[in-house]
Amino acid sequence: MAVRKKTVRRPATRRRPKRTEPHPDYVFTIRVVRGRVVIDGTNDGNIRADPGELIRFTFEGRGPGFTISTSDFRKNKDRRRPRPARRRPWPFQQRPDQWPVKSFEAPLIRPGVGLSPKIFKYDVGVGRAKPADPIIIIDH
Repeated sequence: MAVRKKTVRRPATRRRPKRTEPHPDYVFTIRVVRGRVVIDGTNDGNIRADPGELIRFTFEGRGPGFTISTSDFRKNKDRRRPRPARRRPWPFQQRPDQWPVKSFEAPLIRPGVGLSPKIFKYDVGVGRAKPADPIIIIDH
């Protein structure tokens, strides 16, 4: 008589459900105060989040809206040349069709292989107001 091996069931990996609403820490309101762009929200617009986290920006004020531009965050000792404009990194999974916009909502990308988090510098501009320039850190 043959002996059957016992099958061991592995627990299913737990996947976080896709959010339809962003966490309150990742909701930001953009305003212009005395000629400067101000980002209202947790940490003044500096974001530290996991990949796939939903981020929302909303503009309150007059005018066509706001723009977001991004770049790699480099240490002061890094002497490499900046990337050409056509290769600018983008930390979100989607891009708007055109700028400026009144509202923008998108999940963060998965940063790829590596031990350190991916860091982006981003600028939020509104017309001729002085732009705000916080950072985005995407953890692994």
